[in-house]
Amino acid sequence: MYVLFYSVGEPSRGYLKVNIFKVRGTHALKLGCEEGMKAKSLICLLLIVFMCVSIQAVSAESNDWLSKENEYFVVKYHPGYEADADVTLETALLVRNITLEKYPHSLPFKVVIHIYTGTEELGRNAVIYAGSSSATIHILKPSWTGSWGGFEKLGDPFRRILNHEYVHAPVYYDLYSKPYGYKDSAGWFSQGLAEYISGNFLSSYEKNVREAVQGGDFTVDEPYSWGITSWSLCTKPLDSKR
Repeated sequence: MYVLFYSVGEPSRGYLKVNIFKVRGTHALKLGCEEGMKAKSLICLLLIVFMCVSIQAVSAESNDWLSKENEYFVVKYHPGYEADADVTLETALLVRNITLEKYPHSLPFKVVIHIYTGTEELGRNAVIYAGSSSATIHILKPSWTGSWGGFEKLGDPFRRILNHEYVHAPVYYDLYSKPYGYKDSAGWFSQGLAEYISGNFLSSYEKNVREAVQGGDFTVDEPYSWGITSWSLCTKPLDSKR
């Protein structure tokens, strides 16, 4: 059951009329009508109530996040998950060092990491929003015992996925902060680089590429598979000379 307020302007009469309806299903029952100053007062009251509710909602959402940080990262977490926040902060430093070995970089901002209690809250394992001035990673808490999209087979899935998302931060920072030239990269390039640096060599990646090549289908949308295979092949001669 809902109450719908429908306002109509009447310039010729110089005031507003507000009709009030109660809606149930596809039927609407008119409950009453207000005109003139009463209508204006009603509209103002509704706007004030709406603004108060919105402010409270934003405030509640903001207050629900606690934070821990160090020189390079800010970890946002819900009350009661301090242990997960500590693990995330420690793992983030490890991830940064792993990335630096193959992709030297320096970011002028701290990477923000939001950790979530489950897929019901986040809707996926992880995602990053990155650019030339900020980078925010959203990821499941490290103590999550559900599916990590197959990375649990390689062990340490939280580190692997956090590593993958983190790689995007310096890559996109370098792309978007350039004074000129292209500002984006192909999916296979960025996703493959993130998987390569993170060491995420899933057996399914090689299988997907092999089947595509054998079948003559080079249009298969597998940026992770094509990407990490390409990066692995390109860097093999370099690694073998060391």
